[in-house]
Amino acid sequence: MKTTFLYITLFAFFCAFEASGQHKSHQQLQVQLEKAHQAEIEYLREQQQVDSLVQNFNLDRQFVSDGRFFEMMKVENGQPVYYTTHNIDAQATIAVDKVHPGGSTGLNLTGEGITLGEWDVNGVRVSHQEFEGRVTQNDDASELSGHATHVAGTMIAAGVNADAEGMSPQARLLAHDWSNDMSEMREEGAKGLLVSNHSYGKVMGWGGQRACKDDSDEEFPAWHGNTSISLVEDYRFGFYTNDDQRWDDIAYDNPN
Repeated sequence: MKTTFLYITLFAFFCAFEASGQHKSHQQLQVQLEKAHQAEIEYLREQQQVDSLVQNFNLDRQFVSDGRFFEMMKVENGQPVYYTTHNIDAQATIAVDKVHPGGSTGLNLTGEGITLGEWDVNGVRVSHQEFEGRVTQNDDASELSGHATHVAGTMIAAGVNADAEGMSPQARLLAHDWSNDMSEMREEGAKGLLVSNHSYGKVMGWGGQRACKDDSDEEFPAWHGNTSISLVEDYRFGFYTNDDQRWDDIAYDNPN
């Protein structure tokens, strides 16, 4: 029964890919776009706070630690909040191969005719052999990212290298960097985008940090929790934050 449930779930998931869009009324579309505008205003306000903290305390806005990219995205309770990159290899793990051509379900799904969204650190190398001609970088990403490119491959790689085939090897991809992500997601959802991937999240608890701009590349762990509450446990693990509510609101307004 578990196997049957998995197949039904995957079938429903890929059928969602085949839907034509959110089918919103003009009024619903205007509400979505207004919310996207308000999210952008909030993002710009947050960036002003980040700029001030970086300047006042001579902090690195972006850095790489232990092979992962970090970027300060906002300030909460006077403390910096960083995004950092995440990713896993998952095609076989979640049994997507079962619905691909030759899979045991006989569904032969490839993602053809579907556009997916990706938000990630910086830009995707759109000329990559696995998806050349199928990726559009939809913003002015400051530079290319190996992580964003790898995630794009996980999503739509054609399988030129058979071991690199992605979840939807014939889909197209609309790529974005992670700046202003909530506003951009809401706007794209209003236009009909159904599926997107976000392999990044906030840094909590102990995490990598290079505290000051100097000539040293020395790295050390830093505490990203609220020091006024605890030095050993970050209350945000499992905590429902304002950002969580904003993400849920986007999903609520885009039920498909």
